[in-house]
Amino acid sequence: MNKRTKFYLRNIQLFSKKYIFNSKYIIRNMLIATIIMTLVATGTGLGTVVTHMPKKEKAEKTEAVVTENVTEEFAINLEAVPMLDDNLISNMRASLEADILADIEPNDTEMVSSANNGFDSKFVAIEDNVNIRTEATTDSEVVGKINDGVVGDVVSVDGDWVEISSGAVSGYVKSEFIITGDEAYEYAEDYKTVLATVNDDSVNVRSKASKEADVIETAYEGTKYVVVEETDVDNDWVCVEVVDGKGYINSDFVEVRVTYPEASALEEKDSLDDTDDSTDEEEEPETPNEPEEPQEPEEPEKPEDPGKPSVITRDSISLTEEEILLMSVVVTLESGGECYEGQLAVANVIINRLVAGSWGSSVSDVIYAPGQFSCVGTDRFYTLMASGAQASCVQAVREAAAGTNNIGSYMSFRPTSYIDVSTLGSYAIIGNHVFF
Repeated sequence: MNKRTKFYLRNIQLFSKKYIFNSKYIIRNMLIATIIMTLVATGTGLGTVVTHMPKKEKAEKTEAVVTENVTEEFAINLEAVPMLDDNLISNMRASLEADILADIEPNDTEMVSSANNGFDSKFVAIEDNVNIRTEATTDSEVVGKINDGVVGDVVSVDGDWVEISSGAVSGYVKSEFIITGDEAYEYAEDYKTVLATVNDDSVNVRSKASKEADVIETAYEGTKYVVVEETDVDNDWVCVEVVDGKGYINSDFVEVRVTYPEASALEEKDSLDDTDDSTDEEEEPETPNEPEEPQEPEEPEKPEDPGKPSVITRDSISLTEEEILLMSVVVTLESGGECYEGQLAVANVIINRLVAGSWGSSVSDVIYAPGQFSCVGTDRFYTLMASGAQASCVQAVREAAAGTNNIGSYMSFRPTSYIDVSTLGSYAIIGNHVFF
């Protein structure tokens, strides 16, 4: 059973629980049934009176007499119908609600109320590497990508295509690769990140939810933290992730909101292959390859790059899975659109800094060093920390940690358009970055 079918069946079940077997509707239907039963009993009584009358008496009975008999029969049947008093109704409703809620899982309860969560006009991607195009045709230009779990707004529907907007990207995707409505809300739960943004000049992050607890660190206005959902913390405090575990911030000094992964704009070196464009998969990759062919002979024409190192092997470095994730997220944000060699180079910049010790003695120290990696602390940073980094970047980090070094001792990099290489004594250009 595929994802879409599973969600449809689940929606039918929840619809039944919400609109058919909900206690308030059951009570209403029981009252309606009582009235119907009364009317049926009344008709039956009338038919009985008329049927058992002697023929001669039937002809002689006046309208008033018939009315009297009907009234008497009606009263008898009403007495036979069990009436529902207020206490019985209240007890029955409470019992039914308890039974229904016991059968509904937590996620089901959330989904039943999803209409109030703003997902009526939103979508969630259920496949990776899906093209966003300028028009509702596979012949149009690709302007971005969506991966599994990306959330955005549905603008319009055009046949098998849906016009969407996510992050800074707008365009068309095929409807088979996204879901909408209640099922989108439930699906997106696995990809959401709750962020707390500091809204005061400086705020203490404490070890416990108390003003008397130790101060772990000081946060400044605009700093973002991932919120840890803890049921035992009252509304006066927000539990957040910090480098060494958990911390607590007074809720008066943060704004909490839910974020989801967003579409990414198409980078120049991104592949255009994906599942929605099987007819032009063979044609599109030729487009980026054509301008690269005349560039290939230009690389040896750079004798002014004397410091470009060759790939070397050094001692491996042991990293925890948390450190690999942290590095991979930074590599994704700094060089996710670059070639693999460029991603490996950025990973080695971080490791070179760790080995040097000038930025701290741990991966966290290097990553969170003030003013070093501009991507740290952004919404996208925290989203990837929750949902995972780009696979090629994770591989680059693991390879760099294993000892593969393609930039020597360089510890900095800049976009090629942001730096004058003539001011550098030694450097290496890999993709769109200069390493020095």
